[in-house]
Amino acid sequence: MQNKCIRFCLQLDNRSHIGEAQFKIINWLPVNDRVKQISNVYVFKYFSNMTPYYIGELFENHENRSTRTRNSFLKLKQPSVKTNFGKKALFYTAPVLWNKLKCEIKQCKSVNSFKHAIKRNLFEELGLKEKDIYLFLIT
Repeated sequence: MQNKCIRFCLQLDNRSHIGEAQFKIINWLPVNDRVKQISNVYVFKYFSNMTPYYIGELFENHENRSTRTRNSFLKLKQPSVKTNFGKKALFYTAPVLWNKLKCEIKQCKSVNSFKHAIKRNLFEELGLKEKDIYLFLIT
């Protein structure tokens, strides 16, 4: 549906390829990347004490006081799940995505600047996926 909307907005042919360039023109993220952005925004708000209590209960800080490193800064504990259904839940996917983010993105000062930084990062990853055919086939 998203590709059809992009073709309509950009007045493209029904069979036109929708790639990174088209997403950048219209300034949209692909659906999977948009879900990643939203999940990371929830975690950012959690660290900024801006979430309701029921969202905050989903996450747990990774506190390892004996070895405090740059890599452990603003990390979340990875919960253990036994089913594939559990691996699709926010309490599992959000810490996975958050822990992979660069520290510069995690240290944004406002929610708005974080949203823009994460969107830029996701567009960069999209560009890399499109240019590397072997990486694209694996994911």
